[in-house]
Amino acid sequence: SFEGNIAQADRVKIPSKLKPVSPKSKDLGSLNASATSIELVSIKKGGHEFIFEGNVSIIGDEFDISCGKMKIIIDQNGTDGKSPQRRISTITASGIVRMKQLGRNSVSESLVLDALNGEIILEGNAKVEDSEWGTVTGKRILLDRESSRAKVLGGENERPRIIIPNLDKIS
Repeated sequence: SFEGNIAQADRVKIPSKLKPVSPKSKDLGSLNASATSIELVSIKKGGHEFIFEGNVSIIGDEFDISCGKMKIIIDQNGTDGKSPQRRISTITASGIVRMKQLGRNSVSESLVLDALNGEIILEGNAKVEDSEWGTVTGKRILLDRESSRAKVLGGENERPRIIIPNLDKIS
């Protein structure tokens, strides 16, 4: 179940009941979300789609994301014999997207978090500042949640860049 009256609420708590689908997928934990408007839409096969607009903010166990517009898709993951298990499969954000993780801040024009494959894609003037490894910028940055690796891609007229911190600080 979902907390709050979706039609009138400006906050919603999305509970965590995720079953990993692949070795890369990981339980995102529960998310607390707020926005100027929140819409809940039922989608095929018993899933749900939350659409957040205006000053969107989600706070989770592993990350915080703020942006102008966001869509969270929750689908079914088989059954446990009694009731279907729900899971967050995708989070899509647009506008100026800011994501905070432990030791890392990111900003981009859009973000797609694929919870099933454990990937986060930042696109459009993407920038990731890591407290240990420095700052990378590019048109597109792919983050792997399992390994914490980042792959930086440039555009046609834009090359990826990295600013390496003081090497004495790297252990």
